[in-house]
Amino acid sequence: MQNADIYNEKLILLRISEGDEAAFRVLYDHHSRKVYFISRRLLKSEVQAEDIVQEIFSKVWFNREKLPDVERFSSWLNSIVRNHIFNHLRKKANEETFIIESLRRENDLSEDSEFDDNMKMFTELLYQAVNELPAQQKKVFQMGRRKGLNTGKSLKS
Repeated sequence: MQNADIYNEKLILLRISEGDEAAFRVLYDHHSRKVYFISRRLLKSEVQAEDIVQEIFSKVWFNREKLPDVERFSSWLNSIVRNHIFNHLRKKANEETFIIESLRRENDLSEDSEFDDNMKMFTELLYQAVNELPAQQKKVFQMGRRKGLNTGKSLKS
C-alpha cells in the first residue's frame, strides 16, 4: 500500500474485504493501540488486554466482507470493543459465581463462614468493574444480575 492510502479508510476497508492482508495490517497498526488501552483500562490486566486486541481484530478479519458497509469504522470498532469486554466480564462473573457456589456445596459451607467474607469481597470487586462500564452496558448488566432479566441478544462482536 502507498502512504497516501493509509489515511483513506474507506479504501482500506474495501481492500480488506477483498482479502488484502497489507491493508489489514495498516488498519491494525492504526487502531490496535486504542483497543489495547481501552481494554487495559477496563480489565486492569495487560495480558487480558493483549488477548482482547487479538480477539477483536480476528473478528474484524473473519467478518471482513461487511467492512465496505461500515460508514465510521472507529465508532463501529468502539462498539465491538465495548460489547466484547462486557461479554468477557459477564462470562468471567458467571464462571466465578458458578465456582463459588460449587465450592460452597462441596464443602457444605454455612452462611457464617469465612467463605462468605471472601464472597462479599469478590462481589465488591465485581461491582467495581461493572461501575467502569459505559452507562448503558452497566444498566443492562445490573438488570440481568439483580432482577434476573434477559438482556436480549448481544451484538455479534
